Amino acid sequence: MYVGTERDPPAIGENWCLKRVRAVKEKLKAKSNSLQSDAEWLLDRLSQSSRIGFLLHYSTSRNDFSIADWENSHKKLLAIKETVEEMQFTFKKMLQSLDMLEKRMERLEEWKNEPAAEALSFDEFVASCNACEVRQPGSVVDSSRDVLIHRLQGLCDSVAGGPEFFHEHEMVYTLYPPMASNSGIPSAGQPLSMRIRRALSGGSIDPNNTPWILRYVGNPEMGDQKRATVIRNCIDVPCSQNIGEFLRELGFQVEYEYVAKGHMFRKGRMKITVAKQYRMLTTQNKNPPETTFEPISGSHLVELSVATSRAHTVESVLGEDMRAFAEQLKPLVHLGKIDPRRAP
Repeated sequence: MYVGTERDPPAIGENWCLKRVRAVKEKLKAKSNSLQSDAEWLLDRLSQSSRIGFLLHYSTSRNDFSIADWENSHKKLLAIKETVEEMQFTFKKMLQSLDMLEKRMERLEEWKNEPAAEALSFDEFVASCNACEVRQPGSVVDSSRDVLIHRLQGLCDSVAGGPEFFHEHEMVYTLYPPMASNSGIPSAGQPLSMRIRRALSGGSIDPNNTPWILRYVGNPEMGDQKRATVIRNCIDVPCSQNIGEFLRELGFQVEYEYVAKGHMFRKGRMKITVAKQYRMLTTQNKNPPETTFEPISGSHLVELSVATSRAHTVESVLGEDMRAFAEQLKPLVHLGKIDPRRAP
């Protein structure tokens, strides 16, 4: 049979630990006050010892043995003083730590009394971040790419040195719903996709080149037929070099990867990219293996997008500005919304 002791909590409540911390704090304060009294007494003894030493050194009837005894006793008092000062410093740090611990535990008790918030799904969490992207995709054949670049240079904001060049490597990871038990059929739920990308230096893939950017892109909201833009939730987060390994540990699988190379223009809040996509081919029969890039198609992807908050997507001004800009790029490229559900 278990027999409790005084050290065992009789019935651990929610604030039992807080009470123990406060009790230890009060005992430590009492010890610190007692030590302060001892330190004051020791300073008084040192003052008296200093006066005695002064009298011994300048006394006409001084004795060498008396001076030696005084020096030994005075050194002991100084050593005790150093020990007491160290103990006072230690007590001070311990009290500061207990004060901090007491405040954190008080805050924890307040959190316990607060009503629990309802759990959010991943899509609800992304929507609560109030970040989204309004976009209009399109494409242009390779033979008309230079003409489109020149037109964009005239329409967009002028930048010293010409349009911004980018060369990025992007990987798409997908987390599929788990299989239903003993059936081999996937359970209900949509697959979750996460994208990671990084800039390339000189067209080569260097693991230590630049950090990865983790991106979540939500399902597009097509809206009514009159709206020419597509809205989707979007979150970008800088990550460390091992983000791919982390996603695989979570159960994500690499769906596909590609390299994008092109130019980026800006027109006020709007961003326009003209990029060529390449698939990556690795030659395994060479040591070390070589990676080559092959164009996916004979055209460039053109995308007009604006990063904004969810509160501003209801405004028609943003959509009208994008529609007016897209009209100026015709007939080279036709920008509009594409329904992925109708894609072949």
